[in-house]
Amino acid sequence: MEIDKLTVRAVEILADATARAVGTGSIVYLKLTRAASVRSEPALIAARTEFDKLPGARRKVIHSDAVEQATRLASGEDTLAAIDAMFKPLASLGNIPRLVVRNS
Repeated sequence: MEIDKLTVRAVEILADATARAVGTGSIVYLKLTRAASVRSEPALIAARTEFDKLPGARRKVIHSDAVEQATRLASGEDTLAAIDAMFKPLASLGNIPRLVVRNS
């Protein structure tokens, strides 16, 4: 299944924020850019799996940076909502963001 354009844009912004936090050589960054490139749900799930392995504090930094970047780019409320939709708190760890797949 192909992911929608809004999710692709949000993943691109998230990948940029991830690169700033963990570098372009990280598996998380590579999986996110692949998901945006191939636009498939399995690729997005693989990216989420790697993203979820990051420490919670790092995910919070990435989320804040992604939202800030989207705002700077005047991406609109829909893109901000798509970024936020990909972050879901992990119940056992409190309010730590988690990347989740949005169904189109």
